[in-house]
Amino acid sequence: MRKTTPYNTGKVAIGSRYEPVVSHTFSVEELFIQNMLINKHQQPVTQPYDKAIYVLGVVALVVIYLTN
Repeated sequence: MRKTTPYNTGKVAIGSRYEPVVSHTFSVEELFIQNMLINKHQQPVTQPYDKAIYVLGVVALVVIYLTN
């Protein structure tokens, strides 16, 4: 016969404060923040086109500056 929680032995109520485990799915942002906190020495993951956009912006500013 299976005993239900809490099981009372007469002196001790075993499992009287037991709370079932609540499962939590982490969002992408939560995983990103956790990864950054754990792996401080690593660079954040960037998209492959981030550097290209930066270079194009700098080139555009230089062209605008030189044409004025």
